[in-house]
Amino acid sequence: YGVYLRQRGRTILTLTLDRAIQFFEISPPLYETLQRMIILQHDGSQVYSPLTGFRPGWDITIPTYRNYSDIQAMQQRLAGKQTQRTIVGYFQGTFKPTEPRYGHGYRSKLWHLAQQHPNSFYVRNGHSELYWHELRMARWALCPEGWVPWSPRFYDALQVGSMPLILSERWLPPKAIRRFVNERVGLTEMDQLPEILSKLPRAIPTWVALAVRWQVPAQPGDAFHQLMAELADRLNANNLPDL
Repeated sequence: YGVYLRQRGRTILTLTLDRAIQFFEISPPLYETLQRMIILQHDGSQVYSPLTGFRPGWDITIPTYRNYSDIQAMQQRLAGKQTQRTIVGYFQGTFKPTEPRYGHGYRSKLWHLAQQHPNSFYVRNGHSELYWHELRMARWALCPEGWVPWSPRFYDALQVGSMPLILSERWLPPKAIRRFVNERVGLTEMDQLPEILSKLPRAIPTWVALAVRWQVPAQPGDAFHQLMAELADRLNANNLPDL
């Protein structure tokens, strides 16, 4: 905030829920101002897209905020007990059969795969009160596109030790964890998903769950500190907006 005041808002970050382009459409002067800023948003993408407004290498993908305190307490209660991950691939969410564009084809393909391979996939339409229990039993948490490429399930899975699998070729996870958790399957590969899951390595560093969690108050290693470290790297590399 102090930097914002010193620079009179010309270089500082704008936080959006999904798409910065929603702000860009407001007015040309505001668009020009925002273009000079680094945009923080959930919907980071591999390449620039006018749809999202995200500029790879300039804007920054950040984790979504969710209160995981109850999940942390559950994990602490179950610490030391071996987790029986009896579900190979798990997805609980929304399917829209009458809207083929929803999910860009990933969700419809996933639904059909689950019918063909009931022993490999636990896929259900709608929401479940047993969501966290089921997610904890899953080896792989399937994270298909919905209206946008990113999925909150990606971050949920990391909190319970389930490996997230990104079903999107567009979404770019946060930089701090990208090297460790970036397994993905494209739409043309979906038919081979059972074989792909059987061959993928499955190992999550223990610090990753904290790295995508916004602690209150903040603590070293959490999402806030990961973001500050990325911005510090930008500053050291002189890769911040010019006045």
